[in-house]
Amino acid sequence: DPLFALDNVITTPHSLCWTDQCFAGIGAADVNAVLAVVAGQVPQGIVNRSITENEHWMAKLAKRSAANG
Repeated sequence: DPLFALDNVITTPHSLCWTDQCFAGIGAADVNAVLAVVAGQVPQGIVNRSITENEHWMAKLAKRSAANG
């Protein structure tokens, strides 16, 4: 790969952020996403934004939201 020959390029493995703090943040984000769905809300950081245009999925969220008052 020609990038490896450049003096101004630093390469690192993808596992650079393999820390306890990183994993705690990932876990917290996952839990918050699940809690949002249970509360009938679209979770923050959703990757497939087009799902929010799906009437069936949005109806399920609305039903959960109504159940939670």
